[in-house]
Amino acid sequence: MTNRLRVIFKHQEGLMRRLGIERNYENIRTCFTAIVVELSEFMQEINWKPWKNTKKDENRAKILEELVDVLHFYVELCILMGFDSEEIFHAYEAKMEVNHKRQDVKY
Repeated sequence: MTNRLRVIFKHQEGLMRRLGIERNYENIRTCFTAIVVELSEFMQEINWKPWKNTKKDENRAKILEELVDVLHFYVELCILMGFDSEEIFHAYEAKMEVNHKRQDVKY
């Protein structure tokens, strides 16, 4: 799995070089904003409003597209903040262990 995550980071770094995206406050802020926007677009694709009577059919392909957009900007933000795929993977593993321990004690 870490190899696939490494590939995703490598692809994103290549795109960032191509686009001339460098680590600075403005790019970090823009990237964070893009994550929020993409999450909003994702929310529009799912039936998240329990008070709304009209339900639209969920478009799995569009939902996946929006989640991949979130991943794209998340990875970019990680890179802009100086984290690599290994650090993210190990931090995820450590947090997952904490989450399981919390469940063991009914946290």
